[in-house]
Amino acid sequence: MWTGLLGGFASSTAATLALARYTRQQPAMVSAATSGMMAACGVMFFRMAVLIGVIEPVLLSTFGIALVVSGLLLLSMALWRWHRMAGDTRNEHTVEAMAPFDLGTALGFAGFLAVMAVMVPAAKQWLGNYGIYVLSTVSGLADVDAILISLARLHGAGDVATGTAAVALGLATLANMLTKAGIAWTTGGRQVGKTVVGSYLIALIGGGISLWLTLTLGRA
Repeated sequence: MWTGLLGGFASSTAATLALARYTRQQPAMVSAATSGMMAACGVMFFRMAVLIGVIEPVLLSTFGIALVVSGLLLLSMALWRWHRMAGDTRNEHTVEAMAPFDLGTALGFAGFLAVMAVMVPAAKQWLGNYGIYVLSTVSGLADVDAILISLARLHGAGDVATGTAAVALGLATLANMLTKAGIAWTTGGRQVGKTVVGSYLIALIGGGISLWLTLTLGRA
């Protein structure tokens, strides 16, 4: 699980891929690797909350609770599976640590962020909100941080409404989780995929209800 926690700080998608591949090499470590995948995605939600808080704190009143709830649900499920595995005396394997962040990751993110900084305003100018939605979905397939940063900056400048940012960020998050679920299923196998998809659905439902309550109570 530590691999997922640490890897999630850099890229939950990369951490998911690395752990899914590991399950192919070490089938006995399926539970540990699956816990790591859940933890990596859980960390992603907390990372998103921190980025929003730093760049555009006002958006935390809309997204903060939903992000924290989704992250806590995933981390709780990861910890439960980890403890269950640790309590199995037949399991004498350990998960090898992976480097959570390297120069290639840093350079790749910097480049992706630069592209999003140009593309998001351009998409809004050319296609309006629908352009932002399409770009957010496509961007989310690989990463959520770059589009989140761009949206937060545009919102701070008054160029994107809160509702538009909410839809765009939701689409990016869904696309990213779909990518990771696909990686878990196709690379890690059906057992891993089913478990990861189930945990993602629980987190999305919990986060969705929290966001709905936040928006509803905010209008009251």
